[in-house]
Amino acid sequence: MPTKTHLSLGNEAFRQGDYPRAIAHYEQALHDSAFVRRLVEPNLRLARAKLDAASARSAQASDAEVVPRGSRTPEALPIAVAVHAFYPDLFEDMLARLERLDTPFGLFISTVPEHRAQVERACARRFPDARIVVLPNRGLDIQPFLVLLPMIRTAGYPVVCKLHTKRGQGAMGAAWCNLMLDALIGSREGFAAVATAFARTPDLVMVGPAGTYQSTRRLMLDNRPRLEHLHQILWGQLLNHEDWGFFCGTQFWARVSLFETLVASRERLEADFSNDYRQDGGAEHALERLFGLLPVRDHQRIGLLHRGRDGHYDRLQLAQPLDAIGAATTREFSTRAANLAADKQTILDARVFDADHYTQTLPPDLRAAGIDPLEHYLLIGSFQGLMPSPHFSPAEYRALHGDVAKALEEPLLHYLRIGAQEGRRLWRDPTLEDLHAGFRFQVLGAQTAHWDHFDPTRRDPGLVSIIIPVHGQHTLLTQCVDSLHRTRTRQRFEIVLVDNYKDDSTTQVLRALAARYPTISLVENSINLNFALGCNLGFLRATGATIVFLNSDTEVTDGWLDALIAPLADPTIVAVQPKLIYPNGRIQTIGSAASPLGDLPHHLYTGEPASAAHVNYGRPFTMITAACMALRAEDFAQVKGFNPLYLNGWEDVDLCLKLTADRRRHCWYTPDATVIHHEGQSEGRNRYVEVNRRTFLSRWQGKVPREALAYYELDGFQVMDWTVDNPHRMAMGIALHKPILNKL
Repeated sequence: MPTKTHLSLGNEAFRQGDYPRAIAHYEQALHDSAFVRRLVEPNLRLARAKLDAASARSAQASDAEVVPRGSRTPEALPIAVAVHAFYPDLFEDMLARLERLDTPFGLFISTVPEHRAQVERACARRFPDARIVVLPNRGLDIQPFLVLLPMIRTAGYPVVCKLHTKRGQGAMGAAWCNLMLDALIGSREGFAAVATAFARTPDLVMVGPAGTYQSTRRLMLDNRPRLEHLHQILWGQLLNHEDWGFFCGTQFWARVSLFETLVASRERLEADFSNDYRQDGGAEHALERLFGLLPVRDHQRIGLLHRGRDGHYDRLQLAQPLDAIGAATTREFSTRAANLAADKQTILDARVFDADHYTQTLPPDLRAAGIDPLEHYLLIGSFQGLMPSPHFSPAEYRALHGDVAKALEEPLLHYLRIGAQEGRRLWRDPTLEDLHAGFRFQVLGAQTAHWDHFDPTRRDPGLVSIIIPVHGQHTLLTQCVDSLHRTRTRQRFEIVLVDNYKDDSTTQVLRALAARYPTISLVENSINLNFALGCNLGFLRATGATIVFLNSDTEVTDGWLDALIAPLADPTIVAVQPKLIYPNGRIQTIGSAASPLGDLPHHLYTGEPASAAHVNYGRPFTMITAACMALRAEDFAQVKGFNPLYLNGWEDVDLCLKLTADRRRHCWYTPDATVIHHEGQSEGRNRYVEVNRRTFLSRWQGKVPREALAYYELDGFQVMDWTVDNPHRMAMGIALHKPILNKL
């Protein structure tokens, strides 16, 4: 009998170790009676397992969770590529991609009668050995795949790359399709990496693009009843899994043996296939999701393909399937895929994506894999709530702003385009909102302060630009501006008043001052951009090659400007501050230095008489104050000015550390220029003291020279003890240490 012949021939081949031939005979025997099928199925499973094990032994198994780029074993598993060619024009492009690969594979094609001639001609030119099967147009790409699988197994291929000519709707659909093909067959390196992974990792059973591996529960649509029905048919039990992942679009790599149960039940499944694909709920849509359940049922691992920084999809992350489920909808992912290049550029232009921080939020096996972190964020991490910056949480932003979540907009992109300008909240917790409030101005700074436009050759070398940021307190401002025009100086100067809008009355005062003094130009902001960003915008409006930043609550004295800028003739000096005194004649500061106990600097000699010997000689400092600071425009632009993350404090110390980072240059204190400072008159000045200190330490901890003791010893003082400004801040690790001095 024919059945006995196939069964006996299969057994004979099995005993000889010829597992592909044994499988071919067993699969033929499956088409006979149920009794024979029960006899054959155990042998068939064993033969397939033997073939997989023999193939896997061709390479040494690896414990690595991420397969490195370009890694290949001397002998890889035989690879089959299965393509359902429904659209001939797309099929031509797919063949062109396949032709560029250098890893050997067998090509199996399914198509429909009306496209047979075109498909055969295309294969004859490029792949004349391809095996082509013509089938009725039923069951989408699912039924043809199940038909090809026995042929692939019989031909001795244990691994298959499943593709089909998917034509999506519009730009989003095209981007989705291109991403899948780029990941699966877009590069020689990626194709080889996956083939190698299957050879090295026996429990790896399915691989696909990381971004397309999504939640069945989120994308169940109308398919749950059909899924439950199919599960009962295939395994004789209820579907008890609430969620699992599957590769949307049904393009992936897999071990052929993974589909054994489905292939054996193909005849029973085919009755449910249709050619009406307009709505979900059919067997083909249910099976698309059921494919993802197979690794879960078999307790096997899957692989997720990520793109590396070099553009190749050859970073393969191995994972347990239930640990890797995505959180995007098809529309969300399609939108991100379609706009990927433009969205990446928008975020890069904003200079807010912290690649190092983001990489640390990834699973350990991905951190060293060299993936493109920004692409990972846009396609995967944003939906999982991973933070692209220490200051921004996409999950928090979605929770706060229902319109963003409803519109399925990516939170960071929404904030860059709209949210920052509108002043939208970032965090539900008010403490966290304060802690990260500077992020808004970092975003606005990237949008308004265009440092690439700075041209030092267009700056007037004989002009000093005095930049004054203003937020209310217009009486003090008027005193300041009047003193600038009243005092004697040999320098030509201009004044740039930056209106960080407080109220209409202050704006009117600024306009009146500009009308009175031809030296004044105005930068009018519609919101308060704070000291750092306001000064940056004032700088970019200024035209002088020398810059002075000056607080609006100061008054200058005769000769101050000449003495202040004179030290800049020394190329080793990057910034200069004057003797800053209170209205009572005592010192506010001559410069700043950190104690031996911490990295937060304090002002030197605050409260000392302005006539004291130790405040009346010039000296170098690493850090000085921007209440009054002179520097070269070119140096300021080179470090992109003040950091807008700081909120009216510590941005000047940060600037000095940037300017002196090479340790070959320094700041300078000159006692020959005196400026009176009505310190602390600005409203809300101390609100962000602790926030600014945290920001400063996050950037500079361990990098600040601790020079205070040397200054005091040089001036003949002994430090008896160090006090802290606040015990609560001491516990938080952000206390300022100040000395108790004794004159020797």
